[in-house]
Amino acid sequence: MASMETRTCVITGATSGIGRAAARALGSMGANLVLIGRNERAGAALGDLARRRSWAGRVEFIRTDLSVQNEVRALAQTIIARHECIDILINNAGARFDRYEESVDGIEMTFATNHLSHFLLTCLLLDRLARAPEGRVITVGSRSHAAASVDSGWRMEPGSYDRRLAYARSKLANILFACELADRLGQTKVTSNAVDPGMVATRFAKNNGGTGVTAQRGGNDCSFGGLGTGQRHFRKILLPEDDNRFIRGLPGSGGRPPVVVAERGDDGFGFGK
Repeated sequence: MASMETRTCVITGATSGIGRAAARALGSMGANLVLIGRNERAGAALGDLARRRSWAGRVEFIRTDLSVQNEVRALAQTIIARHECIDILINNAGARFDRYEESVDGIEMTFATNHLSHFLLTCLLLDRLARAPEGRVITVGSRSHAAASVDSGWRMEPGSYDRRLAYARSKLANILFACELADRLGQTKVTSNAVDPGMVATRFAKNNGGTGVTAQRGGNDCSFGGLGTGQRHFRKILLPEDDNRFIRGLPGSGGRPPVVVAERGDDGFGFGK
């Protein structure tokens, strides 16, 4: 098995499902892990596992509610203060909400948690990723993005809320962001990748009650993984070249002001323009 010793990996949604599996795999390979989640008990359990199995790398857990932009900013500041470089950022955390809910920032919770949190965190950590020999940003998507329509904009209102569409839009935004990031980092050592996990049994959607154990449908024919020569074609199909709304964050609607998650100067790569 390849060694990941001395490499630092940041994983969101690290205490269950895909994130926990990634943490266990990377930890067993010797990586230093920065685990992000809300469940402190589960985070401590991963630390105990690391000690029992004598993993070579360090393991730290930072409790964060990713739907809250101030907490994401505080998280980034903590990581920057503790780590000179980041080798891998895995944007994995995700949720679906059966009923319309808003974050403390006034954003529909699915979009706030699944997309805007990772958009902001990635922008804030780009400098540390650029310091790595080969920085990697990995964004977990879903084939459900194909069901998304943004003809009426990205924002969902309480009266027309549809949980499946809300989730699909958030996943489409993930993929578009990963593609645009790949383009903008083309002259750097950092690469951006979007992945489709396929059919995975996790505790996804447990926040809505019931067992929460589901298989998130994907598909082996999805081609987001490489984001190589086909990425510009993919972008052209999904979004006109002159439409950068998803880069700015979330446009305002219904009389509300725009939500800006990455101000100019948050990073050196042109985001937030």
